[in-house]
Amino acid sequence: MSLVDRMKESRKVEVVYGEMKFIGRRPTLEEFGKLYNDNANSYEIAYKFINGWENVKESNLFHGGSDDLVSFSPEIFREFICDAPNVAEVIRDSLVEALNQYLSTKEALQKN
Repeated sequence: MSLVDRMKESRKVEVVYGEMKFIGRRPTLEEFGKLYNDNANSYEIAYKFINGWENVKESNLFHGGSDDLVSFSPEIFREFICDAPNVAEVIRDSLVEALNQYLSTKEALQKN
């Protein structure tokens, strides 16, 4: 694995909501600045930084869906999240928390 790949892997984030797990990455400082300046909402943040999921069933995605697991696709995720404000907010909060933890760790390392 290259150094760049390892750096990207270090940004990996998993967000659990009920039985579902959403997989993505935390924003970089540059990306966070742009999101802040653009006044991005929780949906836009989720679209940009989530690129996978586990244990998501049709019934999690829409009323009347089956209990069959659904493979992640950006199109399905976008269609789901636009009607799931609670999930979008948990994802946003988790990504911001991951960024805050990164900054705290970085600050602690610089003090040593």
